[in-house]
Amino acid sequence: MIDITLFGSLILTPILFLLMPVRRALITSYCMLWMFLPVAMIKLPGIPDLTKPSVIGVGVLVAVLMFYGDMVVRRFSL
Repeated sequence: MIDITLFGSLILTPILFLLMPVRRALITSYCMLWMFLPVAMIKLPGIPDLTKPSVIGVGVLVAVLMFYGDMVVRRFSL
């Protein structure tokens, strides 16, 4: 069950960014995932362990890059 919830949150986060404005999706995903994800760790070979904080951070980063990647690149380009 823990595997399903941790990997499922990586799918849920981009869906929240589709349904809500950016600020609301960001706050909702952090708060909701922090409250409801189990405190667990999945050891994966070759990459860092998958923990509750890492899943939340990676999910939000992937969602922002998926939907607002061009804006991020334009803002931080030299």
